[in-house]
Amino acid sequence: MSALSNVKTILSKVVTSFVSENGKIASYYIKASKKKIQKNTILYEVRDGQSIVDSPYAMFMHLVKDPEYAHFHHIWVINDLNYPTVKRIKAEFDNVEFVERNSKRYLLWLATAEYLINNATFQSFFLKREGQTYINTWHGTPLKYMGFDIPGNPAHSQNVVRNFLMADYILSPNSHTTEIFSKSYRLDGLFPGTILEGGYPRIDRTNTINRESIKKELKKLNLTYNDRLPTILYTPTWKGSSILNPSNDKEQIVKETIFLKEHFKDQYNVLVKVHPYIYRELSRDEEIRSILIPDYLDPNEVLSIVDLLITDYSSIFFDFLVTDKPIIFYVWDRDLYEVDRGMYLKESDLPGPAAETIDDLIALIEGKNHFVEQYKHQYEELKNHICFYQDGNSTKRYIERIFKKKTSKQMKEVLLLNNKKKLVVYP
Repeated sequence: MSALSNVKTILSKVVTSFVSENGKIASYYIKASKKKIQKNTILYEVRDGQSIVDSPYAMFMHLVKDPEYAHFHHIWVINDLNYPTVKRIKAEFDNVEFVERNSKRYLLWLATAEYLINNATFQSFFLKREGQTYINTWHGTPLKYMGFDIPGNPAHSQNVVRNFLMADYILSPNSHTTEIFSKSYRLDGLFPGTILEGGYPRIDRTNTINRESIKKELKKLNLTYNDRLPTILYTPTWKGSSILNPSNDKEQIVKETIFLKEHFKDQYNVLVKVHPYIYRELSRDEEIRSILIPDYLDPNEVLSIVDLLITDYSSIFFDFLVTDKPIIFYVWDRDLYEVDRGMYLKESDLPGPAAETIDDLIALIEGKNHFVEQYKHQYEELKNHICFYQDGNSTKRYIERIFKKKTSKQMKEVLLLNNKKKLVVYP
């Protein structure tokens, strides 16, 4: 047999195996969809089952602690049943179940849970059933272009749009994000559900979490952290056109964060929180491990103890505005990124200065008091626009609206569906 034939045979087996496995998953889900919807059950999924954080976590924590919802059964989707948060939740609550993504138990609950809460998307075989309520919280106020605004092939948005169109409720933190859902994902005229614009549940965690408990957690993790010093958090986002192929800036992140740590020794704690798509690789690096925030810690809870945020294009800075603490944008690859992806805000609208080199960054940190005053107007203006609803009670209002149908003057309800006939062109 020739080398080419061998390659073809191997590829054929791989493809057949992949299709077969995915076919089995979809087939079991279809069978499970014939079963009865289970009342008072809620399934939560974050980032394809990678973690237990974000707005679904904030909603869960509110519901599981409220005696009024004690009759609910909560199901968390998690790929790793040894995930640290799992142990903590199990020790505290007995009405919570954990299921591995794509397991039979997961598919059964996906098909039969009365409420489904996701901060991204369910898989392409998922079809929301009559009797299910789907709440999509999404995962941030967009700074980078989203949906059909991203240059190039729009195929990356197909399952996102599909999920949005099935959702009963899409949670929006502000009017800017509502417009992105409507225009950039082309939901205007088509979306049959309701956009609830009332802040982000996850930002309530920043507003209301006990800061001392977060500090204790950092110490327990043996991170290089002194609670007598102010804290700098660096949050570089992932780069690239696809989450399956992020560009690798690992070496630069490690070297520059360590450099900052040494430079500001005895002046600041310097910590780094990287995007989940590159966390696993970076967590193996001994050099940075002592200042690397674990992926399982909720980012919004961590923000509560941060005194200065350094970020690039991560939308985390929008959430950080509620703290009134300073922000620096470290944009060493600004020109490349603007060409590849594009952003909704001009640099003149940003609530802090930008640095393109590590020396510029250090100079800005050392002259912090000067730029804080200089950017005060932009900061306040953006905060008033983006964090308009963030008073620490967004989670409660969403839960009362979704589970009790109770409306609020502090929440805007946006309906996009029109009466025009809908045509599908399927090439």
